[in-house]
Amino acid sequence: MSTQRERLMASVSTSADGHAVKLNESEFTAPKQAEGLALSPVRRLPRLEVVLSEKNQKAFAPLSEPDFERLKADIAERGIIVPLILKRDKTLIAGHNRLRAAEALGLETVPVQYVETELSPESETAFVIKDNLLRRQLTSGQKEKLISDLYGEQIRQSQHGGARGNQHSKSAKVQVNLAKKIESETGIKAGTAKRIIADIKRSD
Repeated sequence: MSTQRERLMASVSTSADGHAVKLNESEFTAPKQAEGLALSPVRRLPRLEVVLSEKNQKAFAPLSEPDFERLKADIAERGIIVPLILKRDKTLIAGHNRLRAAEALGLETVPVQYVETELSPESETAFVIKDNLLRRQLTSGQKEKLISDLYGEQIRQSQHGGARGNQHSKSAKVQVNLAKKIESETGIKAGTAKRIIADIKRSD
């Protein structure tokens, strides 16, 4: 029976947009998220009805320009093969690059599937990150931006409160717990997350 990591590695050997990718195992672990989500049959939806979420946008790393041009050319030739994944309210959670390509090509409709179960905010974030980020290797700058965008407020809050004598100890404990949370939700190793948290704190 395959392990969770083996299933993850198999799932990210190619991206949803059809591009081969490389996953650095020393930097990532499998994020905890709901598996086997129930999806609706594929439907056509006017592209302009797809709703973009600001939070999901923060958890999304666009393709490089050459990769995006290859994706756009492929969609121009074959259409969108893998449907976009939406919540019931039409909020996009998977397929940001395909939607960008559809917009660039002037496509009026796109194929979509709806998640038929309610997603918790944590599960939604994990889904977006796995689909849009773990399928490609991130640079150090992209990891720092991801953590700053998604967890910046929590990092800033961890710097305040408590008496001076025990503030450092409390802050260190919060930092460790936050790094573990980031690993659980994004797959970025806790050690890497902890270093990035420290860098963000120093820059504030």
